[in-house]
Amino acid sequence: MACKNAIIKSKGRLNLAINFLINNSNNIKKNSLKESFIICRRNQNKNKAVAILIATETDFVTKNEMFKKLANIILEVALFGKNKKDILKYKIMNKLPLFKIVNYFSNHIFNEYIELKQIVFIEAPFINFYIHHSCNKAALVGFSNYISKNLYKNLAIQLVYKTSTS
Repeated sequence: MACKNAIIKSKGRLNLAINFLINNSNNIKKNSLKESFIICRRNQNKNKAVAILIATETDFVTKNEMFKKLANIILEVALFGKNKKDILKYKIMNKLPLFKIVNYFSNHIFNEYIELKQIVFIEAPFINFYIHHSCNKAALVGFSNYISKNLYKNLAIQLVYKTSTS
C-alpha cells in the first residue's frame, strides 16, 4: 500500500515515488518493529567498515537462512555507499535497487516488515569489529597497522561493555 500511495502522490513519476518511499521509510509500520540486531562487515583492504542496525517484527526473520543471505547482500552494498540513501538506491548488477530487494524479501519471503534503522561507517588505516553474541551490541574499531590483533579484540570488547552499561 505504501508503494501504491507513493505512486499516486507522485502522479506516476517513479523516481519521485522512490524518493518519497526512501525519505518516509521511518514512518511505515514503526510500531510493529520489535526486534533489532546488528550486522557488520569490513572491506578487503580492512580500511572501511560498516555496522547496520536492522529492525524486524519478530526474531523469526533473523534466524532464517534466507535472511542471512539478504544480510550479506546488504553488507556488500553498504561498503560501496556513504549514507543510507546511497545504499538503498544502489543497483545490484545495474538492475535492481537494494530497497526493492529488501521489500521483496519483506513482502514475499518473510511477510514481515524489515527496516535498516541505522547505518554507521568508519574509515581508518586498519579496522576491525566485534559483535556481541546477542547481535544487539557492536564496536567498530579503527587502528594503525602497528597494533597487535589481541589488543584490538580486547579494546573492542571493552567498548561494547561500556556502551551497554551507559
